[in-house]
Parts: sequence; C-alpha cells; structure tokens
Amino acid sequence: WHGEFIERRKDGTPFWVRTSVSSIIDDSGRLQHLLAVKEDISERKQAAEALRASEYKMTTILESVDAYIYIKGRDYCYQYANRRVCELFGKRLEEIVGQGDEVFFDEQTANNLRGNDRRVIEQGERVVEEEINTTIDGQITSAFLSVKIPLRDQEGAIYALCGISTDITSRKQVEAELEHYREHLEALVASRTSELAEAKEVAERASRAKSTFLANMSHELRTPMNAIMGMTSIALRRATDPQLVNKLTKIDKASHHLLSVINDILDISKIEAGRLTLELVSFKFGLVLENLMCMVGPRAAEKELTLFVDLPTDIARQSFLGDPLRLGQILLNLTGNAVKFTDHGSITLRIMKLEETP
Repeated sequence: WHGEFIERRKDGTPFWVRTSVSSIIDDSGRLQHLLAVKEDISERKQAAEALRASEYKMTTILESVDAYIYIKGRDYCYQYANRRVCELFGKRLEEIVGQGDEVFFDEQTANNLRGNDRRVIEQGERVVEEEINTTIDGQITSAFLSVKIPLRDQEGAIYALCGISTDITSRKQVEAELEHYREHLEALVASRTSELAEAKEVAERASRAKSTFLANMSHELRTPMNAIMGMTSIALRRATDPQLVNKLTKIDKASHHLLSVINDILDISKIEAGRLTLELVSFKFGLVLENLMCMVGPRAAEKELTLFVDLPTDIARQSFLGDPLRLGQILLNLTGNAVKFTDHGSITLRIMKLEETP
C-alpha cells in the first residue's frame, strides 16, 4: 500500500512525503511484520506545481491574444489551437486536434497551406506569407499574414511547426480601395492636363512680364535711393544737433536696408527675365570705397572695431571699366561678414593691383 501525505517537521513547516507499507509474511502465510518506507517528495511536488503554473500562464497568454496561434505535427494535423482559431473554425479544441486543414478550408486553400507547411516541416524554413483562406463551405474568405517556424527537439530534429497568423482582411480592403482611388485620381489628372498646361503657360507669361517690368525699373529705383543715401550721408557729417543726428541716422539705416531689398528683388527679377548682365561703365574705385565706408563704418564703430582701408593713391584716382554697384555689393558682403564675426580688434580691407591690361 502507498500514498502521499503532508507532514510537518519539528519546526512546524509542512512537507510532502510518499509512504509505502509492505507486509512481511512467514512460510506458513502468517503476518509477521509491516515494513513502512517514507520518501520526501517536496521538491518533486514543487517542480510539478511550478510546471502547472507555467503551463496555465502560457495558456492564458495564448488564449488572450488576438492572433491565431496553432501547432501542427509532422502529419500536418493540428496539435494545438488557441481561442481565436477555435472561433474561426467554429469548433472546440477537442474537435480540431488531430484534424488537417482540408477539414476546415476548401481544396485550394488547403493545398496552399500544405505547401507553406511543407517548407517549414521538411526544409526547416521560417515562412512569412500572406495567405488567402476560404472556409470549406465557401462562405468566408479572409486574408492572413502568417509566420510559421519549425519546432525542434534537443537533437535538432523538427517535430512540429508553430504558426502565428494575423487577420489583415480589413487592411487588404483598404489597400484595394486606395488603389481604386489612385486610378480614379490618375484619370482625373490626365483629363485636366491640357487645362493645367494652359494655366501654367499663362502664369509663366505673367511672371515673365512681372520680371521684365521690375528689371526695367532698376535704374529708376536705384538712382533716387542713391541720391537719398548720399544726401543723408552729407547731412550726417555736417549735423551737430543730437536729435537731428539721431533722425538722420535712422533715415540712413532705413535707406540702406531698402536699397538692399531693392537690389535683391531686382537681381532675382533680372535672373527670371534672363537679363542679368554686368554693367560696363567708367568709375573711380575711391568712390566705391567711400560709399562702402558710409555703410559699414557705423556698424564697426558700434562694436568698437577699428576699420582700416589700404588703398594706394594711384588706384583710388584711376578710372576703371566695370559694374560699380555689384562691386560695391561684393565688398559690402565681405566687410559686413568681417564686422559680424569679429568681436574685437581691427579689420583691414586691402586693395592691390595684380596686373594691368588694355
């Protein structure tokens, strides 16, 4: 006779024991003794309980997820199916285990599934495929994204496959609708191509007309601005009243800013109109630098920087052919950046003659 019981140690802690009782009988068949053997099986019981708890936890997880999870053996029959698979087939787990896909799907679906399963079971592949499944009664067709992996024993032999499938039917329907909408949109765009081309041509003609007009206004806009700036500069040099100096300084800054904006707009317009060309006029280098110092000098003074101009007298008095306005813009950008990125000390602008040609 044997049985399993819970006993307590001397300190009161419980433990499991397995008790076996055997009869000792003499030659005449009479009972002489009883032999009792006790075995501590607490660790075995705890391990079995932990295994049951782990299995329960795993089953709870598999039954709770929205994915379709299943296991198929080497005979391609189901060994396990979670709640979602049971709901899909409309069967209890006991009715699914031991059955193949041909019981639940039409012939074409079953053949496709068998082909993917064979790659896993026979070739050991990890298969990721979109599967279109139709039930055996032909009433429900669903799209699934299925991931199938081989299950191996300790020796590495494949004994089953595990499949995890996600229902992507709604996503495929949305993709089909988007594709239909895209085709409709392409047709609509094609039907309006001529209208858009005509509208584009009209807009380009208007843009070219605008650019041509602004380019033609270059001289008319710059001439009065240069006069305003020059007269303001002269007035600043002669003014002694602090309030007047303050007002003239504001006018000077505003006029320089406006001229910069005008130059940018006109240059862009000339580029658009295809009419951006450098002027070829006679000018004195000294006048270009004088105008430059009027614009950069105050900014250098505000930062307490010393601004030196190294201009030989012969170059200052010599006449050159070129575009003084854009030469001035280049030097303004150069010295303006020097002032901007210099914190203390001095800045020197040096002009030298490299060569002279006719």
